[in-house]
Amino acid sequence: MGKFSRDFVWVVGSAFGALVMVAMQTPAETAVSNLSTYPKYFGFPHIAEWISNPTADTWAFWIGLLFFVGGILGFIHTRRKATRAESKEDEVKAPPQIEIGFEAGFPYEITELRGEHVFSAVRIGIKNAGGGVLSNCRVFVDRISPMPEIVGGLPLELEEKGFNIRSDDPEKIVEIASHWNHMNQLRFSAPAATFAEGINYIDDKNPMTFVVRVAATECQRSATFKLETDTEKALHLRFVGYMS
Repeated sequence: MGKFSRDFVWVVGSAFGALVMVAMQTPAETAVSNLSTYPKYFGFPHIAEWISNPTADTWAFWIGLLFFVGGILGFIHTRRKATRAESKEDEVKAPPQIEIGFEAGFPYEITELRGEHVFSAVRIGIKNAGGGVLSNCRVFVDRISPMPEIVGGLPLELEEKGFNIRSDDPEKIVEIASHWNHMNQLRFSAPAATFAEGINYIDDKNPMTFVVRVAATECQRSATFKLETDTEKALHLRFVGYMS
């Protein structure tokens, strides 16, 4: 049954219920029911005694009310279901789109005690603001200014990689950089070989700007951020803007 047919059935049911309720309105002085008059119109002179009883109108009224309310609720449910289906279909048709999010505070900036030292990290959120799926997503740091000494150079691929994001998935949180309060260096959250672990730490004295690129099979997008360390050795991130 098509969408129009279902809507029509609910509307007819509701209209039938309303008609029955109106037709069953019996004046108090009437000794027989309104219901008993309708069979006579159609050529049925002999009717059951219970139909002539005024209480039959009450039963008919409640049955009409049931059709009326049921028709309205059924119509509303059908329309809402159709609207949701149309909205989901539009999402699927729309191309996937990368959205990079950040705000000061949790869950993008965290500071927590780990053992005897305080660990600080900054993160970004990645969402699919379009439709379909962002597949095989990878996150890179493409540029850093001022440029530090990094083994292997740029771009740095972060540890979170190869993930998919559907249009209805929650935001994917990806760690960008981390810092310990007993150190004067920070580190971007990229995997490194053991021999390079100490080399890839960066001096935290001066603020730096860097470009993050989120690349999926379907599209990619880059954004610029500013990173700095406060007097308590906690990292702070600021979103500068999109590059593309």
